[in-house]
Amino acid sequence: MDDVPWQRALEEMSAKPYEERRFVTPDGDRYIGEAVFFSDAMHLLVGRIGSGEMQTVDLNDGHIEDLRLDGNRGFVDITTICFLEHRNIIGVMGSSQASPRATAIQR
Repeated sequence: MDDVPWQRALEEMSAKPYEERRFVTPDGDRYIGEAVFFSDAMHLLVGRIGSGEMQTVDLNDGHIEDLRLDGNRGFVDITTICFLEHRNIIGVMGSSQASPRATAIQR
């Protein structure tokens, strides 16, 4: 694979609208990408948009109910990709078991 100027590519991605940063697999899994600046470099966040409901528990009375979010908000499991300066080497860190895997990021 040819070297990619990742920092420039991520800077260009950061200006793209939501519609151009999302991806739906043939199986219906939904992903969103976002380029963010942190610690003197651009990084890629890839989120798998959750389809299931999350629940909360009231620790005083033990009542369990669906978690409700305001407006048009949803849940996402995030994987952070750090593009290292040497060649096409990346670092990947997922936030949970449901976070996007390498195959989803390749897509």
